[in-house]
Amino acid sequence: MREKVKKLWKLCFNDNDEFVDMYFNLRYNSEVNVAIESGDEVIAALQMLPYPITFHGNSVPTAYISGACTHPDYRSRGVMRELLSQAFGRMYRNNIAFTTLIPAEPWLFGYYARVGYATAFRYGKRTFHLPTSETDTSSLTSSAETGWCFQAYTDYDEDVYQYMRKYMIDKIAAKKHASTAKMELVPGFYKIYSFIFLKIMRTTDLQENTQSYGKDHYDVTITKCLWHTACKENGCEELCHLFCDVDDVTYGGLKKIGFTRTKTLGYGGDCCDFHFKKFNKREKHKDNSCDTFSDSLVEELSD
Repeated sequence: MREKVKKLWKLCFNDNDEFVDMYFNLRYNSEVNVAIESGDEVIAALQMLPYPITFHGNSVPTAYISGACTHPDYRSRGVMRELLSQAFGRMYRNNIAFTTLIPAEPWLFGYYARVGYATAFRYGKRTFHLPTSETDTSSLTSSAETGWCFQAYTDYDEDVYQYMRKYMIDKIAAKKHASTAKMELVPGFYKIYSFIFLKIMRTTDLQENTQSYGKDHYDVTITKCLWHTACKENGCEELCHLFCDVDDVTYGGLKKIGFTRTKTLGYGGDCCDFHFKKFNKREKHKDNSCDTFSDSLVEELSD
């Protein structure tokens, strides 16, 4: 198993051989490893490294998730979600109530948030270049090649951030979700809602996006977003996470439409990939009256 996991690690990460050998010699063992196999091949793996934390004088056992990876051929199939579920189950049986990790890419913050993780530490970074002498003030605006350089790290006010997040989720997102859920009671909801959603996305100047759709699904890929651009230009990119989280609450948990998204601009992805799918399991028969109603409304909205 060790060699199979090591092979997958090398495929997924860009670490040099010296580091990989050191990790698997010092950290890896069968007790901390969790893996999913397909045939003779390991397609996903992670290690739950023991990291006790001292809290008010007491040692609290935690598991640090390391080396979480999925074979490229098996990604976007829910394999990592299943692997994390298995890991959480093993932690529970071992009386480990807390788990931590450090996402390797910014967009992974959103992914891990959907399985229960929350950002615990944030910091900002600014770089200053000092003049080479007390009289040389021109180098204050020169490049990093001139003068001394130091970096200042500023902790974000977590209380303020959490207050804003609570307002966005409990007020804005909850209201939008409740409004959408009520709309599901309208006959022909899916056809009406998908038509309006796609029409808005085609005509809006708040985002740049491409669209695709079929009989029971529609996708919107956003490559430029006003909220992301504004937050980035004003040096508060972490606030864009809130807008992404609002979407998850707004569209999540609906009865007639399923919503998934693997990455967002706000969490460091190269796009926001919205995928909506019509739920058909509750449909027992075709309701022609619903189709007639929705068709007429769509025609009216098109005018």
